[in-house]
Amino acid sequence: MPPTGHNNGLFARDLKHLVDGRYAVVPRRAQALRPRWLAISIVAGLGLYGWLANANSPAVEGGGVTAATATAIALPARELTGRTSVEDIGPLPSVAEPVPDVSPIEDEADAHGPPEPELTWKTHQIKRGDTLGKIFRRFGHSTSLALELVADKEGGRLRRLMPGRELRFGYDAQNALTAVNYDLGNREWLRAEIADEDIAVSVVPADLEVRERIVGGSIRSSLFSAGARAGLSDKLIMQLVTIFGWDIDFALDLRAADRFIVIYEELFEDGKRVGTGDIVAAKFINQGQVFNAFRYESDHGGVAYYNAEGDSLRGTFLRTPVKLSRITSGFTNSRFHPVLKKWRAHKGVDYSAPRGTPVLATADGRVQFVGRKGGYGKTVVLRHGGTYSTLYAHLSSYKKGLRPGSTVQQGEVIGFIGRTGIATGPHLHYEFRINGVHRNPLTHKSPRGKSLPEEQRETFTARTQSWTEKMAVFAATQLANRD
Repeated sequence: MPPTGHNNGLFARDLKHLVDGRYAVVPRRAQALRPRWLAISIVAGLGLYGWLANANSPAVEGGGVTAATATAIALPARELTGRTSVEDIGPLPSVAEPVPDVSPIEDEADAHGPPEPELTWKTHQIKRGDTLGKIFRRFGHSTSLALELVADKEGGRLRRLMPGRELRFGYDAQNALTAVNYDLGNREWLRAEIADEDIAVSVVPADLEVRERIVGGSIRSSLFSAGARAGLSDKLIMQLVTIFGWDIDFALDLRAADRFIVIYEELFEDGKRVGTGDIVAAKFINQGQVFNAFRYESDHGGVAYYNAEGDSLRGTFLRTPVKLSRITSGFTNSRFHPVLKKWRAHKGVDYSAPRGTPVLATADGRVQFVGRKGGYGKTVVLRHGGTYSTLYAHLSSYKKGLRPGSTVQQGEVIGFIGRTGIATGPHLHYEFRINGVHRNPLTHKSPRGKSLPEEQRETFTARTQSWTEKMAVFAATQLANRD
């Protein structure tokens, strides 16, 4: 007969729960037992259970618990230890658990391959006359690698590098060139990955973070020097000239103490500054007159600059066909010609600039004449509709492919400054005609482009309000610092 008693009866019931695996929590009465007494009860119960089993089955060498009993106890024990503390149930019998045959989980880095090594980047801003071979030699790389790049279908874009854009060289930890990136504009990059003798070229969208930066300055000697002091790149200074080029003649109108404020985009990749975007807002104070400009992108993707009232800053004609030049002769009916040594009318404006400086079409039009034209030397004549025409003389060369009948866009390069024909030095002679009659291009009021539709004015004002406030605070800070 098995022994009877309160404690033994309780243990038999608890042991049944463990063996059957029906419960994961010991009954409440068992939690009240002190750990020492519960341990004694467990050992006694196991001995009792072994005695009962031996009465109906062959003896197991060494006595104690059978293998079947050990397995049944071990499984609920894992459940218990996962849901309640050892202090609640007391120590359990020491039973060896089988180790599951499971392969170790791969490390996350192993599952996704080794992490991409960090590259060290060197950046070169493209200048006029740069070629890929010249830049590669400047950075200590072979021109044969440059030739291999441009031989690729996508890499062929590197044959024609745009001034102001960026070319970046990426180096690994051993200082080996492993990547070349070229800014294609429109937030796209040409990416060449170099591994041993293999080169893979692709066009990828720039994964960039865009931040806005505000700077300002006051003109002392030139806009370029003032812009450089403020931290503007040549590219941004030229963009500033283009934005206000319909209102301000930067060859004639600038004065000392003229001021500007510019908000532009800075581009970051992995927290590192990799370039600049567009000017989004600007203020220019010229001879006391205030000009504002705000970049606005319509729902259809069109981008243009407008003043605070939503009126377009784009005029039908640019004020000047040469950016940041110097006027040496204005429009007059009586001028002493420096070469002919006699008085005669000067029906245009002369812009002095270094030989090779780009000459821009002042308006959309069609090429009427390309070639030599007497004392004008190498000349281009453009027609703008049936009313207007412009003439560009003393050029050193023309844009490749320019011929009579071809169309040009406003601001497009049509030639380069020279001193052909009757000229004492490199300059551009520019004429502006209305119905064949010469007019002074410096005083002619050019018609404006289209203003924003009324239904877009509210959206435009909402977008530009923060820029207006930022420029106002910046201007007040500048004034306080001067005081």
